Amino acid sequence: MFVEIDATSLYRLIPFADPLFSVRMNRTLLQGVRVIELEGLAPVPHCGMVLADFGASVTVIEKPGGSDDAHRMGKNKVVKRLDLKSSEDVEKFKQLCRASDVFLDPYRPGVLEKLGLDPVQLLEVRLQVLLQQISRECRMLLNLLIQQGENKGLVICRLTGYGQTGPMAQEAGHDINYVSITGEKSIRY
Repeated sequence: MFVEIDATSLYRLIPFADPLFSVRMNRTLLQGVRVIELEGLAPVPHCGMVLADFGASVTVIEKPGGSDDAHRMGKNKVVKRLDLKSSEDVEKFKQLCRASDVFLDPYRPGVLEKLGLDPVQLLEVRLQVLLQQISRECRMLLNLLIQQGENKGLVICRLTGYGQTGPMAQEAGHDINYVSITGEKSIRY
């Protein structure tokens, strides 16, 4: 299955976080689910953190010499350093994907494809989750899983600033841009 969501839409759907989220969540709901997360900015690490909070086993793929920024949302995650420009490390990455259930992609459209990691080729999806026990936001995200690929066990989530298509698809996405475009900035600040 394949999910594509942009952070701008998430801000429209989820204007405020649930303060009791961590108290109410079921920490074993996603036990046994294996997630590969590519190092990126806040939306993908946050998504990985939520999945880890629900019990998923999350492995962050960090660039060699990665920064400490990736560890701010790294609780309950394992970090592996791979150079995705190296053919040897690309093979290791593909092996990790074959053994995983979910893959979180933080990059702009075309970045993975340039590395020879086209998500359609990596896809393996048959995710069955008890959606009624997951927060409304996670349910909405998981309900967007629509396309099956050749690898029948991997969900690829491409969480970019402005989606994979459209006039802003190639723009870098950052929090200040999302809250400005959605109008939330004028309400909160």
